[in-house]
Amino acid sequence: NVTRYYHTISKCVRGAHLCGGKYAHRKVWLEQRTEFLASQFAISVASFAIMDNHLHILLRLDPEDSHKWSDEEIARRWLTLCTPKGLNLDNEKKVKKYVQEYTADSDRIAEYRKRLANMGWFMKLLKEPLARQANKDDDVNGVFWDGRYQSIAVIDDEALLATCAY
Repeated sequence: NVTRYYHTISKCVRGAHLCGGKYAHRKVWLEQRTEFLASQFAISVASFAIMDNHLHILLRLDPEDSHKWSDEEIARRWLTLCTPKGLNLDNEKKVKKYVQEYTADSDRIAEYRKRLANMGWFMKLLKEPLARQANKDDDVNGVFWDGRYQSIAVIDDEALLATCAY
């Protein structure tokens, strides 16, 4: 409730590389995943910078957008983000069954609506699959990201411009 804008920072562990050099292909992963999440969440990506071992993302929270979405749209967005095992999103008959099941539970829809406007869920669904991809790419197991993420509230227009310039 402090501000709509947050500067998030995520660092890699163990000297792992996020991008640069032979890891430049990971930039595409990050760009595609970020764009996909922004299309599903009530959160906009104002800007981002992908560095060799860390990531900066400036997010704008738009929670009122999620309140404009119907229960069915909430269910479909959540299914797109967190598809249950065995569900093929191209099978509209099965998707419709899941949507009906989800929308019949108003508490579940309320929770998904909150999650779709939540920065923590956005970052989780960004970082977790990217960590798996990077670990597979590096042929290692374990932690890829150093901690959760840092978020810095961007309070005014001056701070917003400074963050974008940085």
